[in-house]
Amino acid sequence: MEFHLSIDGRDVRLDIAARRPVLRLAVDGVVHEISGPDATGPDTAGPRGSGRFAITIDGRVHHGWRHVAGDDVFLRIDGRTHHVTVDDGRGDAAGAGAGGDDLCAEMPGIVVAVHCAAGDVVARGDALLTIESMKLQTTIIAPRDGAIARLHAPADTAFGRGDVLVSLAPADTLCEG
Repeated sequence: MEFHLSIDGRDVRLDIAARRPVLRLAVDGVVHEISGPDATGPDTAGPRGSGRFAITIDGRVHHGWRHVAGDDVFLRIDGRTHHVTVDDGRGDAAGAGAGGDDLCAEMPGIVVAVHCAAGDVVARGDALLTIESMKLQTTIIAPRDGAIARLHAPADTAFGRGDVLVSLAPADTLCEG
């Protein structure tokens, strides 16, 4: 899965190259092995929370502090503070994959409920669809402000992995004419 980060204003592409036997992340094409928390100190930061942490990158231990403020993460590592924002194309919803203008299914399932219609103007975080995959219901949310260009899967419709569920357009595109 590909993520897009902004680190100190610089766009960075992050791919998960492998999860086992160790986590390997490709950062702009360069692969790094990641592990943590480190046994030399307590990790007071939860998986998404603020606090102290230790992480091992390519065999070198880095200690730092993480502060989460909404969609922004501030990392203090090796005497430098970094501002990180993540755009994975999904907002906070698992299940809306590809990013950009098309929200795609990460696994097969069925649309349980539709919360919008073609032409609706939506804000980032608005509920678009509720889907069920592997007996788990997930709400697909708008990853950005825009308008619903097309609903590809109405209620009670089955879909496959990678299928486009919703297409977004800039809000002014559909509202002008």
